[in-house]
Amino acid sequence: MSGQGPIPSLGRSKGTQRPAEGGPTTSVAFAEDRPSGILAMLRLLDSSRRAVDVDPDEAEPGASSSHLPDDPAEIAAAILFGRAIERDPAILDRIRERSPVLIVDCPDDSWLEPMTNVLVRGFGSGSTLWKRTPGMQRSAGQAVVVKGRSDDVRIRAETPGVDVGRAFRNFQALICVAAPGRSRLPFEVERSWEERIPLGPLEPDDLTMIAARIVGSDPKTTVPASIAARVDATDLRIALHASRGADGSIDRLRAIVERRVSKPPAAPTPRLSHLSGYGAAAEWGIAAAADLAAFGRGELPWADCEPGALLSGPPGVGKTIFASALAREADVPFIAGSLAQWQAEGEAHLGTTLKAMIGFFREARKMAPCVALVDELDSFGDRRKLADYNRSYGVQVINGFLECLDGDGGRAGVLMIGATNDATQIDPAILRAGRFDRVIAIARPALEELPAILRHHLGSDLVASDLRPIARKALGGTGADCAAWVRRARGRARRAGRPLVENDILVEIAGSAGRARVEDERRVAIHECGHAVAARSLGLSIGDLVLRSPGHGGGGYMGFAPPGVVTRHVLRNMLIVLMAGRAAEILAFGDPSAGAEADLLAATTLARDMHVRWGLDRRLSADGGRMVDPAVGTLVERALRSAAKSALALLGTRRERLLELAEMLESRRSLASVEVEEFLR
Repeated sequence: MSGQGPIPSLGRSKGTQRPAEGGPTTSVAFAEDRPSGILAMLRLLDSSRRAVDVDPDEAEPGASSSHLPDDPAEIAAAILFGRAIERDPAILDRIRERSPVLIVDCPDDSWLEPMTNVLVRGFGSGSTLWKRTPGMQRSAGQAVVVKGRSDDVRIRAETPGVDVGRAFRNFQALICVAAPGRSRLPFEVERSWEERIPLGPLEPDDLTMIAARIVGSDPKTTVPASIAARVDATDLRIALHASRGADGSIDRLRAIVERRVSKPPAAPTPRLSHLSGYGAAAEWGIAAAADLAAFGRGELPWADCEPGALLSGPPGVGKTIFASALAREADVPFIAGSLAQWQAEGEAHLGTTLKAMIGFFREARKMAPCVALVDELDSFGDRRKLADYNRSYGVQVINGFLECLDGDGGRAGVLMIGATNDATQIDPAILRAGRFDRVIAIARPALEELPAILRHHLGSDLVASDLRPIARKALGGTGADCAAWVRRARGRARRAGRPLVENDILVEIAGSAGRARVEDERRVAIHECGHAVAARSLGLSIGDLVLRSPGHGGGGYMGFAPPGVVTRHVLRNMLIVLMAGRAAEILAFGDPSAGAEADLLAATTLARDMHVRWGLDRRLSADGGRMVDPAVGTLVERALRSAAKSALALLGTRRERLLELAEMLESRRSLASVEVEEFLR
């Protein structure tokens, strides 16, 4: 077959041509006006379906469609590749004679699987294109067809068992099916490809041909070119069926596409490297994603990869988004589950709960390499703290979960991610090495991170705006808060019939924080600055200061993180810091307010743990907090009063700086930790 010669199977059908749109039609399955490249591909498919080895050149143009694939997506894929042959008839020669490395670029990733199937039948192991010569092995001429890995985690896009290197060793053509911007290629293909073959969208006549071959008769109507161009492989598989008839299939197809294109597309999951606000957690996640991707390519053993991690942080900081973005970063599927979901499978019955849990892990192993998220991990509880009435049930659920985590066959390729608001409530066995031993804290975004988070949610809105002033107002909020503010702000602008402006977002942030009298805000500023001054004086870290935090119900907020090593001295200083907000109010106004409730609760818990858990005060016996000893209450009260007295004395010597810092906080509404440190230095 010469590079300038005709395409195989150029014969024309003896059928009549299709009349003008809207009129009666006859069969166009092999109509004379079809391009010869499309006919060549359909004949290759037809011949690959037959039990005998027949050269495609010998196939009758009007061969029965009963031999053709009954998958409309594969017929459409053959048509798309056939049109590429029509544009460049020498493609077949190059594939057959020169063993090139080609990339076939599909319109989108829904075509990856059907196009791969078509090319395997047309040019791979199922093909009759290759003419055997004496002494020639059957596999020597066949092409190796591989499929790119889809960026859409809902689509399984891999080719198990296909050895890309075999194409190079045997001097075979290597054809990789891809979707530009939506799939990743094997690294061997990225290094060696010689030619890309772009495939265009479907045309109205193509849909007529596909319907005729599926149903057996031509539809009397066609779809507009604008709709045909938006049809994907999934649409065809849903709509076209012999039971609907030709016109019913086309009508159904048109309705599906019109409904889909009339809706704005869902925002794709971003890659972890494109997100802001995760700090050190993002660094770990990007490294873990790189290892997972390397495992998927066979470049790294699973023993050298991270098996899992626990994401811990307050609600709304983006733990679920982090896990899905990690999967996107690694270009692997993402699967999510929770104890609540598994219990919902059978009204929390133990048998159905365990069955659903086992099914989740089984599906994750099938999808490997993948990222599997178990949300609300603290809902399993701690076997040491389970109440007697449901202890047996809880123990069996936790034990079943532990068995699933370990598994008889292991879980190679499954990166487990747990998410929790409170890691202290999780059974220690769940957190042991090899399960969720790495705990990664995800905190509320810092001031310098909020502009990027707001920009992500704003998209193309307010592109010329400086978001730093808005971020200062939003300090204390989470990524989920930012998404809600932007969504509500867009709604406000939409109802007003105008574009979004900065004030729309500021109004929504202010609405979350609520309104307060000036004198009340003055008290809040004094209270929060009391914490900051005490922490700075005692050598503890200072977080951001917010006057009216939208993420804390409109109350004041000072970020605070305890040091890594906790000793008796450190804990007593932490008690002083917790009591310093109340002490600052006493210094400034003469009396404290009821606004110190959260501080008092935290201080009480801390002082009690010093006595009954950690042996860092007058008692060495530890009861885990289960027993109630009246003597402990007396000791805790004594510790709190001592800390309150120390806080009052400490702030009394720094009263002027306290008032100045409070005045600055009132003016700016929020202060980043570095600004507070600089002021108090």
